[in-house]
Amino acid sequence: MRLRSVIQKTKAMQDPDIQNILQDHVMRQVLIDFQENSRAGQEDTYKEPMVMSTIQKLISGGIVQMR
Repeated sequence: MRLRSVIQKTKAMQDPDIQNILQDHVMRQVLIDFQENSRAGQEDTYKEPMVMSTIQKLISGGIVQMR
């Protein structure tokens, strides 16, 4: 992992919004679904704008990566 990525992720983890997202049970399940079956997770995410914006915040913070 590059130093810039580590710094970005460390700062993001200090963000109260990111902390709340990662502690939310629904979002944790969404992230597990993504990890176990990314296609199904993506299909569900596109149906829910609120979930998509939350995932986007995690991506922007370097917490989640899309492959």
